[in-house]
Amino acid sequence: MKGIAFELKGDFAFFKKPDVNQENYFTYSHIHKVALTGILGAIIGLDGYSQAKRNNSGEERIFPEFYQKLKNLRISIVPHGDRGYFSRKIQTFTNTTGFANKRSNLIVKEQCLENPHWTIYLFPSDEMEEGLFDRLSDYLINKKAEFIPYLGKNEHYASISNPRWVNLSVVEETSYIQSLFPLTEKIEFDSEEDTFDEDDDFFFRENMPTSLQEQTILYNLEPLVYTNMYMENIEFEHMYETEDKVLVFI
Repeated sequence: MKGIAFELKGDFAFFKKPDVNQENYFTYSHIHKVALTGILGAIIGLDGYSQAKRNNSGEERIFPEFYQKLKNLRISIVPHGDRGYFSRKIQTFTNTTGFANKRSNLIVKEQCLENPHWTIYLFPSDEMEEGLFDRLSDYLINKKAEFIPYLGKNEHYASISNPRWVNLSVVEETSYIQSLFPLTEKIEFDSEEDTFDEDDDFFFRENMPTSLQEQTILYNLEPLVYTNMYMENIEFEHMYETEDKVLVFI
């Protein structure tokens, strides 16, 4: 099966955690599926959050167009940070909108990722609109974009490089995964066995957005893991091998 891969980088990135909205803003450790569909939607010119409107009844929220059309796209994310992490920087700025503090300006401290780099892999699902993946592939391979993609904020420009076609082979059994993957109760980690990179064990875990709720458009969170450890009882519906890596698609 054919898929698309590309390198996604930037000087900085900020994927805001919604549970903090005062003086300190924190970021997720990696780009997540919802944010990535936003970037891909911008590339092919789909509407975003600001264009999402209530339907005629005024009772239900409509998903942003980018998410409605790309939510069934299969995505795999391979981090290139040190042991699954990127260094972080605190930026301080003044919020002068008045929404944050009616009486005075608010000094905000915002955490961001420094020099993030991921390899992204994509393939279409049967639920996607016909021709949409072909359109997305054309834009990526030919380095076109309708809107400038950015990494969470419009001052953090996204660099997309080395777009390419890849061959995806189904994996039935494996002991290692080289991408982010959802944590399941069945998986067992064995620190006594060799790691896939023959380095010391590392284990990253964070609850990250994988989808949006229909009524509220809030994030649905899942525990995602990135590790070099040996594992047993790995079972995923969408697990493939390409470029000498075993990937899980979410």
